[in-house]
Amino acid sequence: MNRLELRPVLVGAAVAAASATVIALLLRFVSETSNLGFAIFAAVMLCMVVGGYLAARAQTELAFTAGAAAAAIAAVAVQVLDFLFRLARGSEVKASFVIGSVFVLLLSCSFGVVGGAVALWRERRSSATPEEAST
Repeated sequence: MNRLELRPVLVGAAVAAASATVIALLLRFVSETSNLGFAIFAAVMLCMVVGGYLAARAQTELAFTAGAAAAAIAAVAVQVLDFLFRLARGSEVKASFVIGSVFVLLLSCSFGVVGGAVALWRERRSSATPEEAST
């Protein structure tokens, strides 16, 4: 039975959380009516793909689980930072924040699985024989 290695998952989560936090800070400077927020959100989800890839490349037998776990840890970290930032500013934390946080967590896990799939695909492609790789 395979076990999930914690170190690659934490490395992937740290990279995803750090890069997503930096990118998410840009949302503070974007108007609520601007469509640029969607592009920034897409960039944050790309960070989750990268984190999932980093977590899964060392353990491709559990690629999907490792990718999802790294993205989940990163998403929770970013959401906790956002929550603390809102409390420090004295902003009201509404129920929509909690619902949005759950949505972001689930979506991040999905994108982490995509990163795991990329790691699995790259590992299988590199281990294929030249005849198999050409097809």
